[in-house]
Amino acid sequence: MTHFPTEHILGLQEAFEAALSENDLVRASCRFLDSTAHIFPGTTFRVEWHDKLQEMPTARNHTTSRKTVSHKQSSTSVYPISVQHKIIGNLSLAYPYGKTPDESLVKLAVSFLAMLAGTFDRIEKTAVLDPLTGLLNRKGLTMELPRSMAAASRGKTPLSLLLFDVDRFKKLNDTFGHNAGDAVLTGIAIRLKETARASDVPGRYGGDEFFLILPNTDYSGCRSAAERIVMAIGKTAFTVSGHAHDITLSAGGITIPPDTRPSEIPKVIDTADKALYNAKRSGGNRSEVSIVYTGTSISSRDIPP
Repeated sequence: MTHFPTEHILGLQEAFEAALSENDLVRASCRFLDSTAHIFPGTTFRVEWHDKLQEMPTARNHTTSRKTVSHKQSSTSVYPISVQHKIIGNLSLAYPYGKTPDESLVKLAVSFLAMLAGTFDRIEKTAVLDPLTGLLNRKGLTMELPRSMAAASRGKTPLSLLLFDVDRFKKLNDTFGHNAGDAVLTGIAIRLKETARASDVPGRYGGDEFFLILPNTDYSGCRSAAERIVMAIGKTAFTVSGHAHDITLSAGGITIPPDTRPSEIPKVIDTADKALYNAKRSGGNRSEVSIVYTGTSISSRDIPP
């Protein structure tokens, strides 16, 4: 039977609770390990989260003791961190010979790190989901788009982004009320998911605007996808409170250049939004598509014939 010193158990519990006040998992991990320095004297910790693709910040490369440990006089151990049988990270330890940390306490610390990861994963998922439609929200777009851009860059594949806006939505809301408007938005979200490919990432940008991230999709594919979705919504019967509503969408999009940097994402979204504005201005009560093709630079915008 394993016995833990009561003060160490309380110390780990207090460190865990303090870490929950941080805004993200990496900072929480740093704070947790900082707070356990007295439990693991002379030990250097380093955490790598596989699913976050980032390590502890170098400036806080995590030492629970401020003493430097020579590699010639130290040992190292690595413990996997897992959640629901999936390894999501590693905890690495370096410590002087003859001062091996209590393995049971280390495993308990690993368990607390796993609980931190699970907690922040749930918080993150809730924060990036639209409560009405269950799709990603605007924050979800700003998190998912950089990942999609990085994957497109690694695979040297095209990537596009579509924005959609419900035509005359304000009139619908004013005439039939917000419950009717919410029902229509929910129906559009369902059709968007049904019409999109499995690899596409749909979301609600806000209000009556939706978005769709299209991996491995060039200008031609982006235009085809926009037209397919606009047509699908136009053919869908929306009946709310006994009233049939003819719902149409306007769409605008951008084919993202392969050399686009993450810092240029606001320009990417702004370009798609301007294309959407052009579609609404030219379409009025019709569903039209306006796709902006960016060529090789985000600053050079050419609309193909």
